[in-house]
Amino acid sequence: MHRSPPAPGRRPDQRHRRRRLHGGGPVPLAATAAAADGATVSKVEFYSGTTLLGTDTTAPFTLDAPGLAAGSHSL
Repeated sequence: MHRSPPAPGRRPDQRHRRRRLHGGGPVPLAATAAAADGATVSKVEFYSGTTLLGTDTTAPFTLDAPGLAAGSHSL
């Protein structure tokens, strides 16, 4: 799995870390988010490419991404 550089205002907990997972089970994801203007972040959306995997509305923002196909993913 490969994580792309984050968009401004978003920072995955473990940027640019390559991780190999086996077994086809859920993939644990986590993100830290902060608004530049001090506003409250109300949700984080987790994507694989353009496919929405899920959302979390409570910090710390996490998701056990379901059923990702074998191969590389840009998250």
